[in-house]
Amino acid sequence: MIACLIFICCHPALPPEEQLALTLREICGLTTEEIARAFLVTPATLGQRIVRAKILIRNKAIPYQVPVRLV
Repeated sequence: MIACLIFICCHPALPPEEQLALTLREICGLTTEEIARAFLVTPATLGQRIVRAKILIRNKAIPYQVPVRLV
């Protein structure tokens, strides 16, 4: 169900920098330190972005599913 995880990580309710950080962490398996270096921020700052994204996903009850195609 990797597709479901991709859609959650890239949900439009998340700010773009949080989408990218969460995707690199959860799907690509990069460490927080590796992602922080790419973003030119401290690991603590990057870690907070990931935590905020996960809290937003939980609070908005974003479903773990591939969206239904609208035609």
